[in-house]
Amino acid sequence: HVYPGIAVARRFLARCPGTAILFVGHTGGLEERLLAREGLPLTTVTAQALKGRSRLAQLRALGALGIGTLQALQILRRWRPHLVLGAGGYVTGPVILAAALWRIPRVLMEQNLVPGLTVRGLARYVQRVLTSCGGSQGGHRLNQAMIEAAPGLAVYQPHLRLLHQTGEADYAEVTAAYARAGLQAEVHPFLHDMAERYRWADLVLCRAGASTLAELTTCGKPAILVPYPYAADNHQRHNALAMERQGAAQVLADAELTGARLCEVLQALLEAPEVLSQQAVQSQRLGRPEAADTIVTVCLQLLGRAPAEHGTALQDVHHA
Repeated sequence: HVYPGIAVARRFLARCPGTAILFVGHTGGLEERLLAREGLPLTTVTAQALKGRSRLAQLRALGALGIGTLQALQILRRWRPHLVLGAGGYVTGPVILAAALWRIPRVLMEQNLVPGLTVRGLARYVQRVLTSCGGSQGGHRLNQAMIEAAPGLAVYQPHLRLLHQTGEADYAEVTAAYARAGLQAEVHPFLHDMAERYRWADLVLCRAGASTLAELTTCGKPAILVPYPYAADNHQRHNALAMERQGAAQVLADAELTGARLCEVLQALLEAPEVLSQQAVQSQRLGRPEAADTIVTVCLQLLGRAPAEHGTALQDVHHA
């Protein structure tokens, strides 16, 4: 949820110079590292995940929601913002509730095809919900499958060039496995220059989180999508199938993700460049590179600071 927020923040700053922006996250979250790198200010509130946890953990999460809302009330009283924009995730809850109590205009973004628990619960408290057809969790299974597929893929070199973002936990294991298989690859625990990396790629193997799919379609890249099976409400499967129906990707179920199966699918695509070209065209047709601008326009309209435009992707929750 962090990168969509960063994208919108950048568009606000570009279109409305002098805009003061404050991100609100939770202590220990990924946003602490990413926002510091981007030079964007961050403060934190108490928040815990609610769904998919034990009864005791849910009670603690409800208590954290109360504490976080009080903290958010204090933050908003100091800042007195014109607008609060929620990018999703459970930390959005206390901030949107506090904004509702202060009667500050509120907007929610939902990147997934199936809205998560937080967005469904907060929709009644906001003026606008902005949706898309869209995270990145559960990469360990993809890493293991690539390790198993490495010997079979090595025969395609030097015609195959591979770039692999592993995450910190699997970096050493993946690097060693590729070396044993004789598969030359560029391996990194994390990539910051994703725009350049997408520009370089002809095919992407990834999960089906909303932000990932937004990036793929904006860049017009074909993909093998392996939906994370434990995502809330199975939203990654819905995201991936929407891409597959449009001919922009191929879906591989997590349950059938083995090195042999992955090697089979990759080999078939590598030997059919015309299929990759067709998928790339379809992927680009689904892209919404203007999404951040659209969100900024909707927010400014809500504040009475921009003319109405046709075709903006918004839902008025009071009439939904």
